[in-house]
Amino acid sequence: MAWDTTKISGDTISSADYNSSVTDQKTRGIPATESDRGSDCSGSDATTSRVLTLTNTSTTKSGGFQVFVNGLRLYSSEYSVSHLAANTTITFNNKVWDADYITTDYFM
Repeated sequence: MAWDTTKISGDTISSADYNSSVTDQKTRGIPATESDRGSDCSGSDATTSRVLTLTNTSTTKSGGFQVFVNGLRLYSSEYSVSHLAANTTITFNNKVWDADYITTDYFM
């Protein structure tokens, strides 16, 4: 989460802004980003139903869960996700090539 630097005075931040940030983190969870390649998925190159396993250590949340392939955000209809306490899985409905860059943003 990025701090709103317009509210920072010198090297301090107001307690109201700090408390707002802490409350937001408790509501949304801890943000995480993972960068993978298509070759990290199960299955064969250029096929559908390939599965990517994340390295999360707490249950992922559906709110704010985003998947990007080669910089393009996927619609939720293009993949399915199993939100697990560890090692959440993403199953891709479209073809995934081994050379694809996959980025996943989520909260846990």
